[in-house]
Amino acid sequence: MMYVIVGQRGTGKSHLARRFAPGPVIDLDEEIRVRTGRDPRAWIETDGERAFREIEKKTLRELMTATYATPPWIVLGAGFELDDFDWSVAPFEMIHWRRTTDAWGRIFTDRPRLNTNVDPLTEYLERYADREARFRQSADWILEWPEGGHLNANSQARAMLAGESLPSHAGIYTLRASDRERARTILERFVNFGFQAFELRTDLLSDADLEFWLSRLPAEKILFAERRAEAKVPSANFFGKDWALEWGKPPPGYSIWSNHGGNESTFPVHAVDVHLKWSPLIESFRELQRGYQWQQKDPAHRSFLPRSLDGRWTWFRLWMKSRQKLNFLREADNAEAPDQPSFLEFIDTPTGVNFAAILGDPVAHSWTPGVQAAFFAERGMPVLRVQVAQDEWDDAIEVLRHMGLTAAAVTSPLKLNAFATAKVRTPEAQRFESVNTLQWTEDGWHGHNTDETGLRESLQAEGLLNAPLVRIYGGGGTLAMLATLFPQAARYGLRTQGLRSDSPPETGGGTGGLFIWAAGPQDEPPRFEVAPEIVLDLNYRQDSNARAFALAKGARYIDGSGMFLAQAEGQRQFWSAYGRE
Repeated sequence: MMYVIVGQRGTGKSHLARRFAPGPVIDLDEEIRVRTGRDPRAWIETDGERAFREIEKKTLRELMTATYATPPWIVLGAGFELDDFDWSVAPFEMIHWRRTTDAWGRIFTDRPRLNTNVDPLTEYLERYADREARFRQSADWILEWPEGGHLNANSQARAMLAGESLPSHAGIYTLRASDRERARTILERFVNFGFQAFELRTDLLSDADLEFWLSRLPAEKILFAERRAEAKVPSANFFGKDWALEWGKPPPGYSIWSNHGGNESTFPVHAVDVHLKWSPLIESFRELQRGYQWQQKDPAHRSFLPRSLDGRWTWFRLWMKSRQKLNFLREADNAEAPDQPSFLEFIDTPTGVNFAAILGDPVAHSWTPGVQAAFFAERGMPVLRVQVAQDEWDDAIEVLRHMGLTAAAVTSPLKLNAFATAKVRTPEAQRFESVNTLQWTEDGWHGHNTDETGLRESLQAEGLLNAPLVRIYGGGGTLAMLATLFPQAARYGLRTQGLRSDSPPETGGGTGGLFIWAAGPQDEPPRFEVAPEIVLDLNYRQDSNARAFALAKGARYIDGSGMFLAQAEGQRQFWSAYGRE
C-alpha cells in the first residue's frame, strides 16, 4: 500500500521519512522542482499560491497512479488542499506526523513568505489551527515525534511505520467515539503496537460504541472503565474493570478502584484483592514524592498517575511504566490528559530505576532525550524531560535524587542553581560559575560545563571563531563564556538596550559583523540601531525571535543546533569518566 504523510510546516517530514520510513520516499515539493524546474518559492513568488496548489494536485495525482516496485511514502507540503483532491485514484494510508512544538509556531528563514502583511510567527500560527484540524480529520492515524526524536538511533519508529509487531509493553490506549470511524487502523495496526490493553470508558463511548469494540477486541485486551451509572456492564473476563470512587462504594466485580482527586485516605479501608489507581492533580515535587511513596508501599496493587494542567509529569509516568500495572498513553496531544506520553515516546523510552534527565523550564523543545538516548540505554537508563522552575530547584533535586536521578543535563534558567548544588566542580564550571552537566557520586553531585567547548567548535565549523567584529546581545549566565571567546565584543544589555558598563566600545557603527543572540528565544529584539551580516542564535527553537530579527535585517541566520550537538558530546565524555551505573 502507498503511504501519504501530512503535517505542519517545518515538522521535518521529509527528513524523518528518509531516516525512518521503510520504503522509498518522494517529497512532493522536490518532485515539482524536478518536473518543472521551479521550487515552491519560485512558484509562489512568480505565479501566486493558487497556481502552486494546482500544480501540487496534478503532480500528486500522477504520482499516485504510477506503478512502483515498492510502494512509496509521499510527503506532502503543509498547505496541500486535502479537501480538494480525489483520493479514490489509488489505495493509500495517510499518516499525520506532528511534533510536540507544532503549536508553539515556527519562523522560517529559508522558505517563501505566505503573508507579508504579518510577522513571520503570526504567518505560521494563523494557518496552524485550520491545518491541524484538516490533518486530524483526514489521517488514518497520528504519529507524534518527540523533539530530538530524529537523533534517536534506538527509535522504534521504523518498526511502527512498517506495521511490525512491537514487543508487548504496559501501555493502555483509551478509545474515543471518533476511533470507530477508523476501526481498521485500530484493529490492524494499533493492535501490533504492543499495547497491554484498550480502555473503554463509558463516559466517552455510547452503548453502541461499547458493543462495537466489545465484539471486536479480545477480552483480555479490554480495560472496562465505568464512568456513568446507566452503562451496560458486561461480565466478561477483562484485563480489568475499573470503578471511579466518585460514584460511591464499588459494586462487586470491579478489580480496579480509581480515585481521581483528594488524597490516599479516600480509598476504602476494605480494599482487598483489588488494584488501586490514584490520579490526583499534583502541584509540587513534594506532593509527587508523597504519591510515589504511597505506590511503593504495595506496587503490585497500586498505580500512581499524577496529573497537571501542562503535562509536566509525563516524565514520571514514563519512568514508572514498567513498575506499575496501569500506564496510559495517547496518540496525539490531549488537552484532557496532557501528562500521558505519546505512542513513540512511550515505546522508545527504556525502563530503569536509575535515570538521566534534562532539567529546565521549559524542556518540551529539548533535543537532549533524543541525542543522549543511545548513550544511556547502554547503561540501562532512560533520559527524561523534567520541568523545574528556579524557585523549586532545592526540593526538585532532592526528590529526583531520591527517586533515582543519576545524571542530568541542565538548561536555562537553572545553570546557576546547578552550580550551587555541585559539591565538586570542574575547572570549566568554576571559571564560568555555571553548570550544565551533573553526575551523582557517593560524595554528592559533580558539576561540569560544556557550553564553551560546544560554542567554540560550532564557531570554528562556521568559520566565525576569529570574527573581527562581534556584538553580544543578552547573555545572562553565558556572558562570561562569550567574553572569554570574544573579549573585544561590544556587549549589549537586554534590559537597558545599550552597552553594558563593562563592555568594550562599539567599533563598527552598528553595521556588519557577527551578532550573537545570547538572549532567550522569546526575548524582544534589540531596539537600538544595528544591521549585522550574520546572526548567531544560541537557541535552536524554531520560534526564536532571533529568526525574525535576522529576516528583518536581511542577515544570514545560524541556529544553536551546532553548539548543542558539540556540547552534548562533551557531556557524554564527562559522564563516561564515571563508568556505568
